[in-house]
Amino acid sequence: MIYRGAELDLWEARHGGPGDIPAVRARAYETRTAARDGLYRVELSIASPSISEAVRAAFKVAMSIKDAQTNADLQMRRGQTEVELGQVVLLAREALGVGDV
Repeated sequence: MIYRGAELDLWEARHGGPGDIPAVRARAYETRTAARDGLYRVELSIASPSISEAVRAAFKVAMSIKDAQTNADLQMRRGQTEVELGQVVLLAREALGVGDV
């Protein structure tokens, strides 16, 4: 989620919104690196292909935020990232046998 927010901030800065582009770009790069590290940690620590695929899908959608052409496209990608991350959580909870809280 932090990486998604950094990509959203970068998109907004590039399209006339608030923020110093070099600083926002650096934050997006740092959080992308952390997200990629998290992705690899998940893949190394689980045996579930479905969770691995879900994590990769969420990361891919978050990376696509920078390619949004319009604000409507940006919002669609933002929502899609939330859906993909929700799927990761759901699959992980199922794998751990955790019910509704």
